[in-house]
Amino acid sequence: MKPRVSILAPCRGRPELVKRMADSARATAGDPGGIEIVLRVDVDDEVMLHWMRAEVWHEPAVIGPHRSGYASLPSFINEAARLATADLLIVVNDDAEFLTQKWDDKIVAAALRFPDGLFNFGIETANADNFIFPCVSRTLIDALGCVYDERLIYPDIWLRDVLMPFGRAVRLRDVAVAHHWQGQTPDQAQAATTVHTMEYARLYAQCVEEGRAKVRAVLPC
Repeated sequence: MKPRVSILAPCRGRPELVKRMADSARATAGDPGGIEIVLRVDVDDEVMLHWMRAEVWHEPAVIGPHRSGYASLPSFINEAARLATADLLIVVNDDAEFLTQKWDDKIVAAALRFPDGLFNFGIETANADNFIFPCVSRTLIDALGCVYDERLIYPDIWLRDVLMPFGRAVRLRDVAVAHHWQGQTPDQAQAATTVHTMEYARLYAQCVEEGRAKVRAVLPC
């Protein structure tokens, strides 16, 4: 049986971008019925909630507090992952657009090369240095206890760095998702200042080593 794919997408106040992301994911999928789109929406986001009611949004959605905005994105993704039902999960932003025809088939084919499920695929975007839209398996999430470490600001980098020494961080050059970046918001800029402190550098190194230890514990001998 072909594995299903869950797309995890935090969003706030931009229904037109969510619609473009969702429509492009379905339109380009080899098996549109085999994907689900899990939104994470703030409970005070009347714009998104009104749109979801008007559109009769049938996909899963987590509706919860805004918390610390951008700094809380890791927890938003983890919440969406807990609601998701698929074996493969892709993290995207609401400003993403799926470009590759049958992208889901290509991801499933790549996952079959790692039958133990311990991988992090970096979907191709304009950012060549990072895995900003990672694809992981439920097996890896269970091993790590999360998709993203909630102590960190840029946990996509953490996830890449955890898997890299094991040869399990792999960029998928044949799956492209455009990132129509909307610019930096004030809460993004405020959160970003945290990563430039020595305290954060120590925390990041600790989180990476903890993640690697969890992967080592389940890697096949």
